[in-house]
Amino acid sequence: MLITVVPVAALLIALAAVGFFSFTQLTRTLVEQRDSELVQLAAQQVAGYWADSVYFLSSTASSEPVRTGDLERSQLLLWGSTPLAERFDRVSITDALGTITVTRGGELGENLGDKTYFERARRLRTVVRSDVHNDSSGRSVIVVAVPIFDARRGGFAGCVLGTWDLEQGSLGQALAQIRVGEHGFAYLVDSTGTILYHPSRDLIRADARQHPAVAALLNGETGAQTITFRDRTTVVGYAPIPLRERASSLVSDETWGGWGLLTSELWDDIIAPVRPKLIVMGLLLILVAALPLTIVAYNS
Repeated sequence: MLITVVPVAALLIALAAVGFFSFTQLTRTLVEQRDSELVQLAAQQVAGYWADSVYFLSSTASSEPVRTGDLERSQLLLWGSTPLAERFDRVSITDALGTITVTRGGELGENLGDKTYFERARRLRTVVRSDVHNDSSGRSVIVVAVPIFDARRGGFAGCVLGTWDLEQGSLGQALAQIRVGEHGFAYLVDSTGTILYHPSRDLIRADARQHPAVAALLNGETGAQTITFRDRTTVVGYAPIPLRERASSLVSDETWGGWGLLTSELWDDIIAPVRPKLIVMGLLLILVAALPLTIVAYNS
């Protein structure tokens, strides 16, 4: 009986181990494929949301009160625009020298004429997005600059500026709606690997270049990986946000490239629904292997 039982028990254990390994690999492959497709779809949706946000700024810049320099009506226009209030933390209008003349949430009289994004918008007459930088109050911000053209001569007359404050959260509104599984989330990095939006606020502006998925994204890759990083196993999807590939010419400037979207889901959360069944299968396997040996030992 021992000659029969022991090999059979060993074979059962080996088959169970192979089955568990195959199940794990198959699950990881399927989840990675799902997350790869999901993050690319989400990146398209986020790009559309931001393109719409720029369109609202552009519509403001092309409005008659702004182009004619009517400050009172321009102020009413800013305060009456719900889309701008929802999509940007601050919206301002400057004159041709970069001095803020009308604002919602900004500082009147502040001069931004020496900022790189303002000079680029003036020189190229196109919509420009700034890098993350500190404003005059020391807050981390990103500014979208839309040039204004004078209603009389068509010359450069200033910019409409939409500001994302990284501590306020308007930048991440589109990302906050993305759900991956039950507890997964999405976050945003720029072309240097700096985190611009993350559900954990303490990670904003952190350098994430050492993360394998971020490194792959910065290398121009798209996909998903199962990664063990800092003692946590996660499935991470990553894709560039294709703003410059959109048909709209508003976001065609090179400053709109380089940002990437990542989704993250804990491996433990993925297998949580099947973990009880795996435990039961393991107990049954132990019972199948142990019961014959117990009978042989009892009868010997």
